[in-house]
Amino acid sequence: MSSTVRIVDATDEEQGGWDALAVRAPRGEAFQGHAWGELKRGTGWTPRRYRIEDAGGPLAVISIQERELLAPLARRLPGPLGGSKALPLLAGRMLYAPLGPVLLREDPAAVRQSLGALRRIARSRRAALFVMDPTWEAGLGPAALLADAGFRPAARSIQVATTGMLVPLEADEAAQRKHLNENAWRNVNRCRKAGVQVVRLDVATPPMELDAGLEVAYEMLAETGRRRGFGEHLRPAEYHNAGMRGLIRSGAASLWFALREGREAAHTLVHHCGRRAVLFQAGEGAVEQKRVPANFLLQWEIIRWAAGAGFTYYDMGGVDNHEAPGLPTDESHPVWSLFRFKSQWGAQPVQFCGAQEYAPWPLLGASVRAVWRRRSA
Repeated sequence: MSSTVRIVDATDEEQGGWDALAVRAPRGEAFQGHAWGELKRGTGWTPRRYRIEDAGGPLAVISIQERELLAPLARRLPGPLGGSKALPLLAGRMLYAPLGPVLLREDPAAVRQSLGALRRIARSRRAALFVMDPTWEAGLGPAALLADAGFRPAARSIQVATTGMLVPLEADEAAQRKHLNENAWRNVNRCRKAGVQVVRLDVATPPMELDAGLEVAYEMLAETGRRRGFGEHLRPAEYHNAGMRGLIRSGAASLWFALREGREAAHTLVHHCGRRAVLFQAGEGAVEQKRVPANFLLQWEIIRWAAGAGFTYYDMGGVDNHEAPGLPTDESHPVWSLFRFKSQWGAQPVQFCGAQEYAPWPLLGASVRAVWRRRSA
C-alpha cells in the first residue's frame, strides 16, 4: 500500500462532518453514522471512527465497534487480576463495522488502499477478529477485491439479511407507476378509496410525538413477529427504540405510518443511506385491519417521497435470513411470499457479499471463530 495513505482517528470529530461522509455520501449507511456508534457505547462497545485518505482526499470512512474479549471474565477474577488491563489484551479485541466501510472512491486502486488501511487498523487495535459487512454486490467491483486483500467470509452472519430488493426511483410519477404490476397498483388505489392516510415522523417531529410513534411501531413489530415467528429475536423495547430514535433525530432515518380510520395499520422505518432509501423495519397491525392492505399505499408514498428527496433507489430490504440465506429461487424458500411482495414494485434482487472477516493473528482468530461457530450452532 502506498505510504501516502493516512489513517485519521475521527472518533472525537463533530457529528455533522462525520455523517456527511459516512451517511450522506453515495455509499453511505445509517449504521455507519455517529448516532449509532454512540448508542452502542452504552451496551459495552467502544465506538471508533476512522477516515482513510491520500493526497487526493478521503478514500473511505469506517465506524467500528470495539470490545475486549476477556474484559467481562477478567472483571470477575479476584485480587489484582480483576483490575488488570493486560489480561484482556492477551485475548485481543473484537472489532465490528456494521454495513461498513463506506467507500468514497471506488476505482480498484483506491479500494485496495482502503482495504489495506483496514488491516492496519485491525492490527493497531490488537484485534483477534475484525468483522465487517459492507453492502457491496457479491463478486463484483469492491467485493471482488476482498479475498486478495486478506478478507474471507465470516464464520457467521451478523445482519439478518445479505440481500436487497432495489426499486429504481423516477422523478415522474407515471414513469414510476410502470415499475409496478397490476396487483400492486390495484391495492394502492383500494387504499386511497378506503381513506388510508400516510404520515411521516422525522428529524423535525416533536420529541414526545416521536417517542409515542416509536412505542406504537414497536408494539406493531412485536405483533408481526408473533405471527411470523421472529418475535423471540427482538431486542427489548427500550434498547430498540433508543436506537431508532437516535437515527431519526440525526436525520439518518424516518418513521412512516399508514392510518386506517385513525388507527395505525402499518409502519415502516426507512434508513437514509447515500443514494438509497432503505426499508429497515416494517410491521402491520391486527389481522382485522388488513382487510384494506394499507401497506401498499404506505410503500407507494415512501417511494414517491424518496424520489423527490433525491435518492436513486428504494431498497425494500432483504429476502433471506440466517436460516435460509441467499436470494429465493422458488416457492420452497421460507420467505418466498416476501420476495413476491417486493417484486411487485419492480424491485431488482441483489446479493451482497455478506459479513467478511480478517484475523491479524491467524491462531487467535481461529479460536474466536470456533467459539462463534459453537454459539451459532
